[in-house]
Amino acid sequence: MDTASPLVEGDYQHAVVQVLCLLHGKKYHLVFASAELLPAELSAPPEEPIQSIPVKRIEGNSRIFFRRYVVSAREALQWYERCRTGEFKLLDEEAAFVTHNEPLLQEPAWPQFIVGRKFPVTGDVPSGLRVHHMYPAEVPALIQRLFALEPQIQEWASDRIFADFARYPELAGSAHLFAPNPVFRSMHIRLHVAQDGTESTAIEITPRAGITTQGLEAIVVEHRPTGICAYQVKPFGPHPYMLVKHVGAVEEVEIFIRCAQRGLLEWSESSGFFRAFSMSQSIVNARKKIVVPGPNGVPADQYDVQVSQLASTSTHREPGGPTVIPTLLRQNESDRRRNDEAEKLGQKWFHGSRSEATEFVRSLIGTARQRVWIVDPYFATPELFSFALATTHAAARVVILTGASTAMQKEDVIDETIEAGEQLLLILKTKNDMSHIDVFVMTGEMPTVHDRFLVIDDSVWFTGNSLNSIGDRAGMMISLPAPAQVIAKLQAIIDDKVRTKTLSDWVTARKANRTT
Repeated sequence: MDTASPLVEGDYQHAVVQVLCLLHGKKYHLVFASAELLPAELSAPPEEPIQSIPVKRIEGNSRIFFRRYVVSAREALQWYERCRTGEFKLLDEEAAFVTHNEPLLQEPAWPQFIVGRKFPVTGDVPSGLRVHHMYPAEVPALIQRLFALEPQIQEWASDRIFADFARYPELAGSAHLFAPNPVFRSMHIRLHVAQDGTESTAIEITPRAGITTQGLEAIVVEHRPTGICAYQVKPFGPHPYMLVKHVGAVEEVEIFIRCAQRGLLEWSESSGFFRAFSMSQSIVNARKKIVVPGPNGVPADQYDVQVSQLASTSTHREPGGPTVIPTLLRQNESDRRRNDEAEKLGQKWFHGSRSEATEFVRSLIGTARQRVWIVDPYFATPELFSFALATTHAAARVVILTGASTAMQKEDVIDETIEAGEQLLLILKTKNDMSHIDVFVMTGEMPTVHDRFLVIDDSVWFTGNSLNSIGDRAGMMISLPAPAQVIAKLQAIIDDKVRTKTLSDWVTARKANRTT
């Protein structure tokens, strides 16, 4: 365990504290806050005016504020210490204002810092970042409501911190301490190949003003396709440059820079070196116009295409390099990862086996505990019995979204004297075991939804073929990796009172229109 202190007296002189808060109900509610310590070589930045915009859709004349305080490093640390004890406050003349925040949980435990580049918010200092986080257990309800009611407020707040609250909802209500690398500004890594073919990793750092590299050490871990093959620890001397020699051709290296006083300062993830690159040049020597034919000889569309011809190609390659075996191993591993991901997403190819496809869909529906949505513009009575009744849990509600012109207006396949919509409604009304099924009809000449979807609780499956022909012709089914977005879109279509009707309302309107 690294017991060095991440914060050393004298490393930082000034700091910038950023605060986003919502003034609501005579309280300042924490939206986001951060304190960035500035390395001693940097002077204090200029003050900036406070920014705010009104919040219109939440009662109480609410406003959201953004403020950048320029304070001493000691003041910033004292402010963050109060946050760590659960007391978020504003600074200076506003410190006495009533504030509110949800309980904040530390990540990691203090005084440990996280070194890396996976945090979406960056500070003003362009160097390696050490960060301590504090998050609420969930997005504060008031902030969640604010962003839902006024997306432009969410966008405005995101622009202030240069990170998207929609993409990173965990930022809402959080506070963070940034401690940029106080010893050096940057680290550069490259491959060095000696005249005898020996390969080394060259590491060069740029120290900050008045700082030496004495006391720093580089930890270099060499990765091969199937694991780690070497681990070297080398101290820096008076010069901020070193060569770390490898045995044979190096594959990938992971690098840590550690200070005996401050602990880990920088980390470079495992990566390889560019050993070769190819260049090609093409010359545009012609243009052609494409005309898309339309009805009655009138063009429906037209566009231009540039025609180019390859002029030259060249490849530049460094001497040495891995053998064919590491390349083969990495390629095979990449193929396995793709296949594993496909299996995880349930990627299924059906062709010429309707029974197999039908059993697979029924088995999916049978796992549902809360809901089943069948979105298929061609869904009719046969599919009701073949699939919608395959639920096994009593609490599972079934919602069917079908099409008027594509299914419900057609002659029913069971009773050709009536339309499919009437037959489907009749069955639902007369069968006691179908009370858990709701059917909606997409109106218009063409249904709003073209594709076919199967929602099983919180998962969404995409299928290229309709259920009435699944497995007959070649087609794909796959579980979508971001189902929540699709569920929200489908819910909006189901709720659309103009283009979507309940089956009962649609049949009633359809009969009325036919008799007038």
